[in-house]
Amino acid sequence: MINNYNIKHYIKNIKKVIFFLFFFIVASNSYSDVYNIENQILKEKWNNSKNFREDLINKAILNSFKELSFRLLIDNEKWKIRNIESTNIKPLVSKISILEEKKIKSEYEVKLSIFFDKEKVKSFYNKRNIIFTDVASLPVMVFPILKNNNNYYIWDDNLIIKNWNNTNYKNYLVDFMFPEGDLFDRKNLSFSELDINKINEQNILKRYGLNNSLIILINLDSEENNAMYKLNLSNSVYSQKFSKKLNISNKNKFVNNIIDEIKLSAENIWKNKNIILTTSAQSIIFVSKIKSLTNLNSLRDVILQNKFINKIDDIEISSNFYRGKFYFSGSINDIKKSLEDSKVFIKEDLENWIITYNE
Repeated sequence: MINNYNIKHYIKNIKKVIFFLFFFIVASNSYSDVYNIENQILKEKWNNSKNFREDLINKAILNSFKELSFRLLIDNEKWKIRNIESTNIKPLVSKISILEEKKIKSEYEVKLSIFFDKEKVKSFYNKRNIIFTDVASLPVMVFPILKNNNNYYIWDDNLIIKNWNNTNYKNYLVDFMFPEGDLFDRKNLSFSELDINKINEQNILKRYGLNNSLIILINLDSEENNAMYKLNLSNSVYSQKFSKKLNISNKNKFVNNIIDEIKLSAENIWKNKNIILTTSAQSIIFVSKIKSLTNLNSLRDVILQNKFINKIDDIEISSNFYRGKFYFSGSINDIKKSLEDSKVFIKEDLENWIITYNE
């Protein structure tokens, strides 16, 4: 006779195998095709010009490259591909699959998938000093908490879970998943107040063999600070509280907007932590206003004392202006944060990196 405990233990192990098999399949589909833009549809009014079809496909290539760049580039790099022409992008394409073509009255429609060559795209970015990443994160376990009519919903009737895959933003480099929500999970996630920083999810993460987590709280009972999250990603914790205009008549749309913002924020955080630094991106040319020679020397000393910066070169010095170049390791985000601790603030505009020093 089979022991009842053994049956339960067996079922639990089977569920875990299914869970991780599911993750493997999802992760493979999400990340292996990051350089592929599939099922793109273009519609235009038909004309009999010789190059009509070719021009439409070139337009699809350009649109696809912009979508690819949206996936891989950090936000402040995206302006660098605004005015790129399709003739510069076509050599990066490895394959074009036309899935469907049809002409309905005066309108022509084509559905196609475009596959980019990974190494050629990376070389294209490198030559233009474009900072990007195609590194995928380990899975992030999502703990969604919804407050509505003074009731809290985590495991049942949760609009966050129901709408998670219905939002506009599709994540590519950060993969999210939810716990099973069984008795163990319910016992090991509890809270008594609207403070997500006091929630301890470690026991549940340990059960699934995960380290990354995202705790979300959406408060449908409030107009102010009605959304907050805490993201634990690669041993770094990020938290934010913000307000969204409450739409009581369409709660699904309200929740979707918040999910979109959180997904986008998580991907940007991950990209900034894992940017691929090219040879040309290992140095930065910057400009700074200076008050005096003493101020200049102080600025140079502070920059050189930074643990991520290896060397600094003077390019141009005047009575109130300084242009320099420093060489660094690590990520741009690391440098920004560490320089801010020394009251040195660095930002990028369309032409230069600008340094402000408040000694």
